[in-house]
Amino acid sequence: MLERRITYRRKSSYRTRGNNFRPVKTPGGKLVMHLLKKRGKDPHMQGIKTARPAQKRTMSVCHKRVTRAYGGQLNAAEVKDRIMRAFLIDEFKYFKMMSKVTSDKKDKKKKKSGDKKKKSKD
Repeated sequence: MLERRITYRRKSSYRTRGNNFRPVKTPGGKLVMHLLKKRGKDPHMQGIKTARPAQKRTMSVCHKRVTRAYGGQLNAAEVKDRIMRAFLIDEFKYFKMMSKVTSDKKDKKKKKSGDKKKKSKD
């Protein structure tokens, strides 16, 4: 019967974050342990690769950030909110300006019509 037990190839015999292995069968039929690399933290942002700090240093800039405004700083939903807020503020300013212009026109018309009525009475 074949031996199915695998021994750790390192000093520590505990399954810690830095001591993870995967059992792999070699072409000779032997069962060995392969060391798994530590995974980087998930950046919670689409388009940014997860990597360890040493790997991030060697990665090109296009892998470290997203190609949009505030890429790599804010996620897509936050950027969308900023754009919407800016658009609505601008629209509100335009609305205020237009309402002021229309109210000025109405005031001028009232004054003109009021002047004509006064002249006709005299």
